Amino acid sequence: VLKGGLGLKYVPSIDRYCKTEILFRKDFDVLLDFDDELDDDNIFTLALSKNIPAYKVFTQQVKMLQEIDLNHNWSAKVYGSVKTMTPTFNYTYYKEVDDQIIDYTPLKKLSTTEVGTTLRYAHNERTTIFNYDKIRIFSSYPVFALNFVYGFEGAKTNYFNYAKITSILTQELNLPIKGSIFYYASAGQMFGTVPALLLFAPQGNAYYVSNKYRFNNMLPYEFAADRYASVMIRYNMGGMILDKVPLINKLKLRERIIFNNYWGTLSSHNREYNNINPLKTTGNIPYSEAGFGIANILKVMSLDAIWRSTQFNNAQPLTP
Repeated sequence: VLKGGLGLKYVPSIDRYCKTEILFRKDFDVLLDFDDELDDDNIFTLALSKNIPAYKVFTQQVKMLQEIDLNHNWSAKVYGSVKTMTPTFNYTYYKEVDDQIIDYTPLKKLSTTEVGTTLRYAHNERTTIFNYDKIRIFSSYPVFALNFVYGFEGAKTNYFNYAKITSILTQELNLPIKGSIFYYASAGQMFGTVPALLLFAPQGNAYYVSNKYRFNNMLPYEFAADRYASVMIRYNMGGMILDKVPLINKLKLRERIIFNNYWGTLSSHNREYNNINPLKTTGNIPYSEAGFGIANILKVMSLDAIWRSTQFNNAQPLTP
């Protein structure tokens, strides 16, 4: 399959950052939300992929985006997107008009037309400009973002009207003496009846590469929800224990503790509409995982051991 992308970025001002972007792409990759996250085409992640089926979605998208700094702390994004998604795994849905199924012929390719906006607050955040993009480096204060997405019937193959609201709160805070804590909390609510691919899906990890933005022992598309809440926490102890162990302390190793938690639910309308795909939610018992890790190994590596503590023996709902 031929894949690739073509884009145009225009940045008239760096002092008060402003960017206009037009993007066309045909690819399996998901655009990343975080500057410090490895993408799925990274050679390191591909070499350490888990022995599980690949849950890829081939995406064709035209997107127009406007990003601007409102002042030193506040920034905003506005975008419009026309997108077609073709999953490589076993997934189908029905044609729907005005919340009524009008054709029970299973469909696979899914088209959307969306407009969205993001309002973000980051106090005294350090940033830099790379490849015309503003790269967020660090802020010791909490960073808050509010996202709103509205999808509507556009082309002949766009059948769904919906809205999504997502709020995010994150921070990396230095602690005495050498420790730090990172947390990433988010919650979302969807309005409308939509196929599984448009619901909230927590980010499972298909690789043996620890990721502070993903649930490391969750499979991709294992859960789906139209209302959710999650929190991810990493407590870096800064050598509080290992610096006191003779000989080991010469290695300057750093300990950390990891805890991730996710809860999601599905309305009766979305559950009934998606009965062709046996979707799973967490129910009353959230998905949880916890573990510990050692960082600064040879000053370049880290090693984490993470265990799933709830939601055992779950079959994967969307199969290859």
